[in-house]
Amino acid sequence: MIRKQGYFSQISILTLMIYICLLTSLLYSTGLCLSELQNDPELLEIWTSLVDCRNFTDTCDENYPYRSADGSCNNVDYPEWGKSFTPQERFIPAHYEDGIDYPRDYDLPSPRLISNKLFNDTGEGSYDKRKTAEMMAWGQLLAHDFVLTPTIAKVDCCDQANEDNPACFTIEVPEDDAHFTSTCMNFVRSSPATVGCVPGHREQVNELTAYIDGSMLYGSTKKEMDGLREFSGGRMRCTDTNLLPANPAGMCLKLNHNDVCQAAGDSRVDVVPNLGGNHILLMREHNRIADELAVINHHWDDERVFQETRKIIAAMIQHISYNEYLPGVIGPDAMTYYDLDLSPWGHDDPYDPDFNPSIRNAFAAAAFRFGHSQVMPEQAYLFHDYVSFEHYPLEKEFMNTHMIQKQEGKKVPALMRWLSYDKAMDTDRFFVKEIRDLLFLKNGKSSDLPAINIQRGRDHGLPSYNAFREHCGLSTVSQWNPNANEGLEDHRWSVTRILKDLYQ
Repeated sequence: MIRKQGYFSQISILTLMIYICLLTSLLYSTGLCLSELQNDPELLEIWTSLVDCRNFTDTCDENYPYRSADGSCNNVDYPEWGKSFTPQERFIPAHYEDGIDYPRDYDLPSPRLISNKLFNDTGEGSYDKRKTAEMMAWGQLLAHDFVLTPTIAKVDCCDQANEDNPACFTIEVPEDDAHFTSTCMNFVRSSPATVGCVPGHREQVNELTAYIDGSMLYGSTKKEMDGLREFSGGRMRCTDTNLLPANPAGMCLKLNHNDVCQAAGDSRVDVVPNLGGNHILLMREHNRIADELAVINHHWDDERVFQETRKIIAAMIQHISYNEYLPGVIGPDAMTYYDLDLSPWGHDDPYDPDFNPSIRNAFAAAAFRFGHSQVMPEQAYLFHDYVSFEHYPLEKEFMNTHMIQKQEGKKVPALMRWLSYDKAMDTDRFFVKEIRDLLFLKNGKSSDLPAINIQRGRDHGLPSYNAFREHCGLSTVSQWNPNANEGLEDHRWSVTRILKDLYQ
């Protein structure tokens, strides 16, 4: 099991990199040098202590039949590959202005300006005719299984007191913006790995295990996993009403006196109700299977029941991801071309011990964010008659657990029924207003998700559109004329016109 975790363990959905060729054309801008941290020893200590970059010193037990909590020892030859709190890898080298950590500065347009002109849904966005809302929701859940890039601190970078804070990289808002009145949008840079991790330039951290292993349910460290276990009958902790346990340190809104923040393997569980609903679904399935295994195997102790159940749940997540989700993302031809099709009996187990499954930076910061265009403008319940809906505006549900905990969780099935029945938005360049203007709306302040995505790519030093076209075996482009061989042949002329207006 340690050496032969199988096909799903290794590729970590990396073959979705084909999206990078389409989604990285909007990156780069100015930033702040890591060297400036030397002026603030306390901040420097916090920033550089996030990742332990010492060589892996533990000993892998080749006979241990279960995955480690932190992803280590999946491959006994390279035990740190895919481990939580290790640097993200790259397809091609980072491109910083100074070669170290300063984002490139070519007088590029504001990410908010790009969002306004390129991503604004002015009635052109549409619902997908084939994909349900769970397509979007599963993609979000899956992303939270294998990548979380931490930021250095919670800070208001638009406060003049933080003007020179090296953690800040604010987004300029055009003065004539139709929604925001402030010309500054908050943005905090991702935490870099310590200098000893990757010599010579800045890399970002993955706080989670890189494997599709259910870590959003179980956690990515042993401490997290132990905190979520009941240590009885192999079960996970839950409330008396079969909901996720409370997280006293959570950051949810608690708009109702009975509402609580939820504890899960990933800290983002409260971001939106559909995410919490899928977490609850998996937690309940774990406990259901654990109860059955405990009855069948009286001689198994709590540890074995838990680990065997965890193995089954991880396999279910893998199977759904590769048998149902991924074909809907890249299509049957790409599944076959990249040898991703499952065997007729439903699984596959090739293994390459020299393949590093660690998450690639451009995949996390750019390619896999295509799913944001699938986000719908609401959350809803769908009742047993499959006719009656109860809709709630998305902007009012960010960090709000009330839809989950309403009537002691009795409406969770109605939430999941909606996800499995209603439609996702089309996968295109349009983003609904609820995430483009009203993201994390609180006290009249909000943000813009596609603008954040662009700024995050610049923050991470992702190379240029042409660099990725070349990496993907495509011709590079040098002019805007869509009829020329060097033109933007893979973009519609309507999009090319917008890009030409935005970029030099």
